[in-house]
Amino acid sequence: MRTDGRRVEVYRFAHFDSKQKVLYVYNNAHQIYRLDGSNITLIDNGMENVLFLKNPLGEPFEYNHDSIQEGLFKKVMVDSINFTKGESAPLQPEEQRRLHECYFYSLFFPELLPAKPIEVLVGDKGSGKSVSQRKRGKLLYGERFNLKPIATDREDAFIATITNNHLASFDNVDSKIKWLNDHLASASTGEEISRRKLYTTNEEINYPVNCFITLNTRTPQFKRPDVVDRALILRTETIELKKSEGEIYQEVAEKRNALWSELLEKLNLVVATIQSNQEAFTTQHRMADWAKLAWNIAKAEKKEAEFLSTLDRLNRAQSDFLLEDDSLFTCLLVWLENPNNIGKEVASGTLYNNLQFTATQGDLDFAFKNSKTFGRRLKQLFPAICEALKDKFLITQTVGKTNNLTTYKFDKLSKEKVV
Repeated sequence: MRTDGRRVEVYRFAHFDSKQKVLYVYNNAHQIYRLDGSNITLIDNGMENVLFLKNPLGEPFEYNHDSIQEGLFKKVMVDSINFTKGESAPLQPEEQRRLHECYFYSLFFPELLPAKPIEVLVGDKGSGKSVSQRKRGKLLYGERFNLKPIATDREDAFIATITNNHLASFDNVDSKIKWLNDHLASASTGEEISRRKLYTTNEEINYPVNCFITLNTRTPQFKRPDVVDRALILRTETIELKKSEGEIYQEVAEKRNALWSELLEKLNLVVATIQSNQEAFTTQHRMADWAKLAWNIAKAEKKEAEFLSTLDRLNRAQSDFLLEDDSLFTCLLVWLENPNNIGKEVASGTLYNNLQFTATQGDLDFAFKNSKTFGRRLKQLFPAICEALKDKFLITQTVGKTNNLTTYKFDKLSKEKVV
């Protein structure tokens, strides 16, 4: 007996058809919820040329409009996180919750995100970072979901995780791992990872990466500029009054269908917004695709103005994260305290000598052995330095046309210009 089949792409977890503007979500029980902006209908897996691969850890869920408790999703999954507050924090708690919630919804629209943001939860022990990640995973996949560690000697295990999952959640990423920045950058931009095929001499195999990554850390060591540019930096504080983890996860398990039902209806509003929104969206943000999607997500709840304001401050949060404890930036701030250095154009090599002297005089760390490595790092950090100091200084970088010499100038802003 001979049968003919048709070739279709296989998806994990969720698929957004950009042409029809329809969202498909797999229920892990051989059926799919189809969200068209108006209705949520249940169809068999494989219908409409949409075929999902079953997650072996995934547990089924059921949509039921009558089970919805309005506001339950936000209360259980978002509001319970103790985000950092304070005058010096670039992002206030409500803004961080907004970003966290937008990231959650964006997991369902991978086709709109060729470059995917990396969610980074930063905070001390006991601030609920791991709990919030586990809670999300247990809602999406079921009770067996758990976080994964990243071991310095387990690069292949990390690659296997990010190439075989829709969402990869990592715990306690505090060690310096030499290969981590490269793979985080590749994963966020959707690049393929190449490896030599086992048991061959010179045969290469490529692994596509279409994975969202979320991780938590107390002492982040992955501060390469191209990685930080694609990170949502969310800072948490220690929780004083705590529920037990068992109680938290039990609540998610008991209310899972109600949470999923509300989530699907919220996602359907996002689909309807994407379908009807004719406004052009432009941004200079480094994660433009995600910013556009998140803008539509916020627009679905009529909070687009608040989101745009939050997006502006996200740049500052990224810059602060990148420059935090950076020896170059620390020495530069001390050097700028001297009025004689303001408004003076200095070559990169001269600035290196000045900051090296500043470090020696102030007993500060300065992690550069020569002007070349200093110059490369300064060029990498320049956008972040401009963002961090934009309220105080107009910073100019000039590259000579003939000698390719890079110079820098720091002009103090007048009080009238400071916002």
